Amino acid sequence: MVDEKLYKDVFFELTVKDNKIVFYRKIKNLLSTAEKQELLEKHIYNKPFIVKILEDENRYSDIKQLVTDNIDSWDFNKLISPILEEYPDFCFETIKNKALKTITTQRGRVAYERIAEWINLAKIISCLTALKYGGFLFFTNIMSLTGHFLTYKGLKINL
Repeated sequence: MVDEKLYKDVFFELTVKDNKIVFYRKIKNLLSTAEKQELLEKHIYNKPFIVKILEDENRYSDIKQLVTDNIDSWDFNKLISPILEEYPDFCFETIKNKALKTITTQRGRVAYERIAEWINLAKIISCLTALKYGGFLFFTNIMSLTGHFLTYKGLKINL
């Protein structure tokens, strides 16, 4: 018979060391709330992995807060992707504001590529809501958002 504490300790350390959600899933039902919090704190600088854990726990409101707190993160797409369907209004507004802020402060291929990625995320929201709610409003919003950026030749290529 396997020693439960040893099993839990080994997979806890593997989760911390390797950042693999499969290791976390092996022990998530064995961890107390305090141990889960400790695990999250050990990954304080690895926000995408924290999001994977929170998503696995269906803690979408915590992911939403993490996105709000890390709006300028280079991992923004990884942070916001799991909540696109849960919080479409929040995600669309966040993406729109981030894109508009970036276009006014940055230029160049890298900035345009990132903005195009965000607009593509907004398009996913539009498709998800159209399927779920008949989201004509999101379609209209995405067209106006895309139209705003088509005046930038470098960005137009990426869209």
